[in-house]
Amino acid sequence: MSENAGGDDWHFAGIAADFEDEDVEQERFDGLLEQAVARCLVAPPAIYLSGGLDSVSVAAFATDLAPKLQLPTPYALSLVFEDESSNEENVQVHVARGLGLEQTIVPVSAAVPDEGLLAAALEMSAERPAPMLNLWNPAYRFLALDGKERGRGVILTGNGGDEWLEFPIGEAASMIRRGDLSGLYRTWNSMQRSYPLTKLQIARNLLWTYGTRLLLRRGFRSAVAPRFPGIVRARRRRYFERHTFPWLAPDAALRRQLYERLERAAERAPSAQDSPVIALELEEFFESGRRVGMRLLHPLWDVDLTDFIAGLPAELMIRGGRSKALVRRSLARRFPGLGFEQHRKITANAFYRSVLLDEGRRAWRELRGARALATLGIVDHPALARYVERLLSGENPGDRYRLWHLLTVEAWARARLGEAGLNPSIE
Repeated sequence: MSENAGGDDWHFAGIAADFEDEDVEQERFDGLLEQAVARCLVAPPAIYLSGGLDSVSVAAFATDLAPKLQLPTPYALSLVFEDESSNEENVQVHVARGLGLEQTIVPVSAAVPDEGLLAAALEMSAERPAPMLNLWNPAYRFLALDGKERGRGVILTGNGGDEWLEFPIGEAASMIRRGDLSGLYRTWNSMQRSYPLTKLQIARNLLWTYGTRLLLRRGFRSAVAPRFPGIVRARRRRYFERHTFPWLAPDAALRRQLYERLERAAERAPSAQDSPVIALELEEFFESGRRVGMRLLHPLWDVDLTDFIAGLPAELMIRGGRSKALVRRSLARRFPGLGFEQHRKITANAFYRSVLLDEGRRAWRELRGARALATLGIVDHPALARYVERLLSGENPGDRYRLWHLLTVEAWARARLGEAGLNPSIE
């Protein structure tokens, strides 16, 4: 289940909507995806090829289209995550062979300097216009430079698949409102067959997080917010106070500004596709390409393709009892021996957490803490240091991603202070 899965279902026609024969819709999707890929083939292409449905589908269409556009066959650039639960090397190799693609495939450890992935990522973040989101960027930079040396001018990605091709989980609220128990069951069944989550976790997401809780929130907004805006603001403020770390924004004026900004963001209530995180991610892709002299393009964000997907009934995304049914059907026909009809989503979460645990303590020690953030008054450093120690202790692995957020912002802020001639220090 995508971390970007949105709460609102505004952009889908709905699970109960009528639609044409699914074979017709499949042909339309395939045609629009082909068009989207063709629009991105503006130079000799490479592709970031994982073992997932999204990048494989883009690779398959690009392979068919490149000769027609008098371009060389795409060159596959693949990164291997060195953890058993995250490793897709077998699929990556077999897809490249099946498509007849030359391939560079390297483990993360071989694609980064000796000091390690985290140190390389922090150095890269310090040079960027904004704190870096993607810990894997140093390894992907290695692949991009390899592609450039081979004469490639554009890299295609499968980015956008999680945002547009997965079942819109916010639709669970509409199903609960309609009493559509069979729809809820079909959705739960497809998700437990497609995602590395327990059946209980998926049930909780459907019935509470993106279901009943979302309905209650919408009801509260429509019934209470217009008549009693003061109550709504006070409730939001209490929520922010409960969920703000005590080490963050220790100055009262700064914390007040933080809450005001959060309140403005809450009033907009954006969907997942409107998230500033997605905007930052796409800007980061652009910057990564600019720095190596190549364009990184994402066919699954094509406007005509996404406009078509937005008009489809949500149920079409789980036809056949699995997620991403539109690309799954195409790939199952193209690669019948690779099991894409039964493919389960693989994430790099375990490897990501292990990198932060293995390399995080050294990075924190070499930075000598969050000196820049402390100098700027953004954090209470003693309290933050105690929090970081808990993250590095190995407890609560699900929260370990926060260590990367802290370190990348610190590295970026420290570089900005240095440019201003200021010396970060801890009082």
